[in-house]
Amino acid sequence: MTNRGPREKGYTYCTKCGLIEPTSIPTGAVAASHKKPYPDEKNPNCQGGGATKGLVLGTDFITDVLLVSLAVTSPLTLVAGLLTTDVVLRTLSEAFSKAACTELELEPHELQGEYRPALRGRV
Repeated sequence: MTNRGPREKGYTYCTKCGLIEPTSIPTGAVAASHKKPYPDEKNPNCQGGGATKGLVLGTDFITDVLLVSLAVTSPLTLVAGLLTTDVVLRTLSEAFSKAACTELELEPHELQGEYRPALRGRV
């Protein structure tokens, strides 16, 4: 999982105190003197100057989610937002769930399927 920030410009991170903000903010506070992002009664302000710009946030995590990606090619077409597309994708996700439950000898309610159309090659 990654988070590239607003307008995909990443984040600016203060290496001295840990303050982080979107790089796309025109009047960012990280590079200059700013308030620390945590309570510090003795010295509540950070002098700044230790900023990393364009940082992309990300993490890897163990999950029990299986992502299946299917491509539809001509002569078949699926248009996102149409009822027929929703019916096809719901049917496929339910069929995958049912087949997996059967294969793994699980109760039918132990697995769920969801779908999300991906628009490939479009801006």
